[in-house]
Amino acid sequence: MFLLDPENIRIDRTLLISLEEKKKKLFRYLVYEKQYNNLKLFRSYLKGLLRLQDVMNAKSAQFEASSRLEAESYLSHLAQGLEYIADEVIKNHCICDHKDILYIHYLLDPESHSKCNGTYRKTLVQIGRLNPPEAKRIYSLMDNMFYNSAEISNSIIKAIYLHHEIVRIHPFTDGNGRVARLSENWVLMHDLYPPIIISSAKDRQAYIRDLENSFIALDKNPEIVNEATTHFFNNQMKRLNNSLDYLYTRLKM
Repeated sequence: MFLLDPENIRIDRTLLISLEEKKKKLFRYLVYEKQYNNLKLFRSYLKGLLRLQDVMNAKSAQFEASSRLEAESYLSHLAQGLEYIADEVIKNHCICDHKDILYIHYLLDPESHSKCNGTYRKTLVQIGRLNPPEAKRIYSLMDNMFYNSAEISNSIIKAIYLHHEIVRIHPFTDGNGRVARLSENWVLMHDLYPPIIISSAKDRQAYIRDLENSFIALDKNPEIVNEATTHFFNNQMKRLNNSLDYLYTRLKM
């Protein structure tokens, strides 16, 4: 397995610019709007952000938990994970190394984390039709992933890149999707973007299909730009666009 070269990432640049402008517009309105009480606006924004986080957690639990008890545990761990990254954002720290990934895994899936003795998996796993790399290669691949992500200046592209490659490397026996999505949202929230949400069962199917198609294309030839990977990046950006639109709508209510 070869990691996705950041130089081979192609995205809809018009949408990327639009996302950056929407974020600026959101905060300009929040800070400078004089027609309404600024504290009231801030509270409305905060409620909207918390609502997005609640929906993200609830949908994740709904899609991945097999029982009510498991869903309650799942939600509790996700809430801890979000609280942790919010605290780290306040400290101006963004995910950047192994200890960050391992701690997220500990918060989100402590049972699986303990089975791995607090480190990466030691066994082979499978993702659908794909075989992630052997356990002995994980540490170096994760090292390279962090190196590559540090070279990506745009936080949106960096966030989606981390998400994509964490799932592809599959460093844990369980909890990889949760770790990847929270890592993505950590980078976004550090740059004052809202979290990305998988909004429905249909959207989740599209998300899984996009990831699988991207992985297959990269396995065939990791050195060229492919449409499947571009499609995944663009669809994640569209989901972020939905979150930004939701927050701005809340402020205008």
